[in-house]
Amino acid sequence: SRDFLKDGGDLTIVIQKKQGAPSARNKMEDVFGSCEIVKKDKGYYILRSVKE
Repeated sequence: SRDFLKDGGDLTIVIQKKQGAPSARNKMEDVFGSCEIVKKDKGYYILRSVKE
């Protein structure tokens, strides 16, 4: 998805912890260089990375 985003564009996902949220966060950090946890509630994570 990084290749399709314009500079400043963001990828935001909602994922459950049991579906691999920590692994998804690590992958987003590898691809984008950073990953922010926007919100964490009842086993769900909202993760956001920005293309710079």
